[in-house]
Amino acid sequence: MSGLVRRFQRLQAYERECGGAVLASLDSVPDAHRGEPAIQKALNLAAHVQAARAEWLARLTGSRGVDALFFERAELGDVERMTAEADEKWERFLDELTEAELDRLARYTNMKGHPQECLVADILTHVVNHASYHRGQIAVLVAQAGGAPAVTDFIFYAYREPESP
Repeated sequence: MSGLVRRFQRLQAYERECGGAVLASLDSVPDAHRGEPAIQKALNLAAHVQAARAEWLARLTGSRGVDALFFERAELGDVERMTAEADEKWERFLDELTEAELDRLARYTNMKGHPQECLVADILTHVVNHASYHRGQIAVLVAQAGGAPAVTDFIFYAYREPESP
């Protein structure tokens, strides 16, 4: 297995940990603040992250995509289910990924109905970066509502889970 495939598998392990940390942070919001618009926005963003992960994987595998990428009333249970499903499917996909597959042009239709193509490796990179971007937004919203924001910077994962040679 190539070093780059192992790198993406490691990033999926990081994504799994981050998903759990985000769920815990959302659950840490005091009951008195759970109905606030900021927390609903945080839940909607967390659901969006998981839906986007599912959609990109569907594009890579040629399977059916998600019904929605954006949410107005996501609930914690929805996000928990979506996170578990996305993690399981991504791990399965990455376990079968080859070096040659990383250089393949994935062809798909974007959300506006236009045909697109992109290298598999670039899509994998995008999925991690997209999730990181929204996790930062979620952390701010959780903190504003009195919860404990998740610490999801990659370097903290790397300190605890150093890559073996």
